[in-house]
Amino acid sequence: TLRDNLWEPLGFGVNLQWIMLGTMVGIVMGTVGAQARSMMVMLTPRTKAAEFFGFFGFIGKAAAFIGPIIYSISANLYNSRVAVFTIMIVILAGTALLTRVDLEEGAATAAAIDREAWESSE
Repeated sequence: TLRDNLWEPLGFGVNLQWIMLGTMVGIVMGTVGAQARSMMVMLTPRTKAAEFFGFFGFIGKAAAFIGPIIYSISANLYNSRVAVFTIMIVILAGTALLTRVDLEEGAATAAAIDREAWESSE
């Protein structure tokens, strides 16, 4: 197994492997959170910032609720490895979806919405 061939010769026990995994996930997900807020700023019309960021906050809270549920169901039905793999699939699916986002077009659309709002208010 991977544990026998890779981790044991390095002297990494299971607990240390989990700590390393948690550290790596924490670093990556912290960066993702900052990037998500930056993308929201780019893609949000200033005239609709409250609506967009309210929805963004709601989705974040929903994800914080649904993620542990997915993990616990997977862990209870199978084991913790399958549960981690399930969460990894969700993260990879989100990454794949984000590759389809055209930031330049989104920023241009947001700017156009702002222009329309300013022109109609005059």
